[in-house]
Amino acid sequence: MKGKTATFNGKHNESKSLMLLAMYKRKKRGLTSGLGLTDLAAIAGISYKYLKARATRLTKWDYIRREKIKGCLYKCRYYLTARGKRFVEQTIPKNKYIEYSIKLDDHWDNLNNNPKYWKLLNG
Repeated sequence: MKGKTATFNGKHNESKSLMLLAMYKRKKRGLTSGLGLTDLAAIAGISYKYLKARATRLTKWDYIRREKIKGCLYKCRYYLTARGKRFVEQTIPKNKYIEYSIKLDDHWDNLNNNPKYWKLLNG
């Protein structure tokens, strides 16, 4: 095994976990369409700037997959990979998984009142 085991005490693991958990929960709801960074940041409740800075690393580490949108020079869609799914299911400690799930569910309850994001969460 490479490196150290994650402690999940810092905000980077929390942000990464919230983003991957949001993608995981959407997929479990049957919503398999990719998301742009703006929408992903909105549904995960994390900073767009943080996500933009981390997207390349998360893609390189194979947690998410980036696909360019045809006809658009800079726009991409992001999808959860098998490794990202395993991270959610096996790496996030159970107590943190519950904490992040509650935080995400509360955030989604607020977003459901906004028609702009309702479709992202409910299809």
